[in-house]
Amino acid sequence: MGKTFQTLSVRITPDVVTNLSAYTKATHTTQGQVVQKVLEYFLREHPEHQQSILSGIDTAEVPRIAQALRQMNWGDHAFSRARWTWAVTSYTSLDTIAAGSEHLQRLARFKLASAWIMLAVELRKTALLIDFPDDNEEVDQQRLGKISDQFLWKRHYMAALDCLNIAIHYLQTETNPHPVTRYNEACAWTLIAQYIAEKEFAVTPTIATDDRAQLIKLRKAALLERRKKVDAAKATANYSKISMPAASRKYLDTAMQRLRGIQSDGQRDADTIAIGNSHWLFEYAGEDADMEFMRSVNKTEFEKLISEKKETGWLLSSYKVCRGSLTIDVPPPESLEDA
Repeated sequence: MGKTFQTLSVRITPDVVTNLSAYTKATHTTQGQVVQKVLEYFLREHPEHQQSILSGIDTAEVPRIAQALRQMNWGDHAFSRARWTWAVTSYTSLDTIAAGSEHLQRLARFKLASAWIMLAVELRKTALLIDFPDDNEEVDQQRLGKISDQFLWKRHYMAALDCLNIAIHYLQTETNPHPVTRYNEACAWTLIAQYIAEKEFAVTPTIATDDRAQLIKLRKAALLERRKKVDAAKATANYSKISMPAASRKYLDTAMQRLRGIQSDGQRDADTIAIGNSHWLFEYAGEDADMEFMRSVNKTEFEKLISEKKETGWLLSSYKVCRGSLTIDVPPPESLEDA
């Protein structure tokens, strides 16, 4: 038995009728066939999507929302893993995608400001460790109290101040800001005040006794924090002594091939947002718990690869890439005095 049909009488605007007639003529279909299929599609959709169609919302927004969710997830993952330059570039992409959507852009800029603040903290921490590349060396009070490369020290602190300045500008774009937004801005201003004072530890001709004591204290704390991470990475079973199944060796070789295939001279993600160089991946590989087996079994090969891929000053380079992707105009740190 065939389908039965009923007549549906509706009033449609002339322009829609004209376009529908042109379509059916070009495709050798009938108006009834088109209306039937369109209605079947509409009735299959989720009620929220149905409402969006009836409200005239462009369903082309769906891919944009998907892109926003993708970048937010990448950014959140990077943030949770303390990969600050990656978090900044992911949230910058999210901010770009969110243009025109007030609520989504407020969220993007809050996350973006938080990432810039943490990048500032990382740059300052790197400055404190400038003279101590090796965790195994003995460090005396005299070395702790003297900055050997004053220019490099200042560059890191100026970059950190710039990051905080950028974070504040993003936080200040929000009208009627949330209390947490105001709090984060207060934190950023406090760090600016602190970093301006610390920056002078290296540029004063003769550092004051109290300043030197504070410098020694700060550098000791930074060294202790780094050594705890290194010790935690080392405090694992010695896998190099165990029996090695052929399958384990095979997949370990595959893992090493993937590591070698990572480009460390700059690349872009699928959304064409520059992520700078990938040196940070190799910086963190030495402490990543997921690389524990590799570090133990392929120690010599792994350390050789990391030494080839790592780059001195990678954080400053990545910071510059992040600054180049700003979605708002931010003046240089020199203007902080006029803020």
